[in-house]
Amino acid sequence: MKKFVKMISTAAVMGLLMASLAACGKKETGNETSGNIVINETQTKEQNESTTGASKEVDETKPPFEETKTEVTISVPDEVDTMRPILLGICKTMSGGRVYDGADSEFFWNSIYAAINGSNWIHPDISLSDDGSGYMVPKEVMAEYAEAMFAGNSGIPEIPATVGGIEFDVDTDCYVLYSAEGHLGSMEFMEIEETDNGYEVTVAFTTKSGNVETHTFVMTSGGYGVFPCAVNSVIDE
Repeated sequence: MKKFVKMISTAAVMGLLMASLAACGKKETGNETSGNIVINETQTKEQNESTTGASKEVDETKPPFEETKTEVTISVPDEVDTMRPILLGICKTMSGGRVYDGADSEFFWNSIYAAINGSNWIHPDISLSDDGSGYMVPKEVMAEYAEAMFAGNSGIPEIPATVGGIEFDVDTDCYVLYSAEGHLGSMEFMEIEETDNGYEVTVAFTTKSGNVETHTFVMTSGGYGVFPCAVNSVIDE
């Protein structure tokens, strides 16, 4: 009898073990996908947003298309380039709407003063005064400036009372132009056309206030002294 009970107990234990193993196998099988593909929608969405963001960042950092501008280089003849201080002096005097007029003594002297004072180029016969306060301009040099600025007019008018910074020194027979700080201005050659007896030169002058004024100088070749040309007239654009 005892032997029979022991056999039943053993069988019961074996049955419980088998049932436990079967339950574990079923639990593990439940986690498998049976060959089906599982898509993690959350992860895919994050990847798509990351890719889109990267593309947008590349587009935003990409420099915009810029149209290439062709710069036009103007060939400036030596004759015209040598006249630069003369043209600049006239441009500075005409700034603000004044009319080119060699018969106007005030315009005459203001133009010559503007051409010499603060210029990057100084006539070789002009020197500094002993005290360094101004320029010593011999009468014959002043006549060269007069002819270059106002063709056919090498005469030198009296200095009007309205013009300051210039006086004539009898002892040295020179005009003294006292230097002063002023707006040098910037002038660019825009167009140069050679004519039968000279040039027509169009320039753009930038005033102290930043305005750009355009003037066309009609010049004849065969100047006086160091200047190879002479200004006959100025056409305002």
